[in-house]
Amino acid sequence: MKRILDAVLNKGTEVVIDGKHYSGRNVVIEGNGKVFVDGQVVDSLDDRLTVNVHITGSVEVVETMAGDITVEGDVKRAKTMSGDVFVKGTVGKASTMSGDINSRP
Repeated sequence: MKRILDAVLNKGTEVVIDGKHYSGRNVVIEGNGKVFVDGQVVDSLDDRLTVNVHITGSVEVVETMAGDITVEGDVKRAKTMSGDVFVKGTVGKASTMSGDINSRP
């Protein structure tokens, strides 16, 4: 099953997905809308492919199929197929097939 979101977060980092708050080291949204935090199902979103992600804190990896990614902290790798990436911190690698990438320290 395709993943809509896959994020590996540093300790103490919070992620907001379409207005809902989650915290943990690993946040995943499967194609069926189930939200997993650290391997446990914690929520279910409606069936969609686009999610908007706002992360406060540093991130190892954040990847989405479609939607904007905002990180207020450092990110080693950010990727979205369709959407914008905005990082308020340092960026190791960021990519999008259809969107813009903006960063500032």
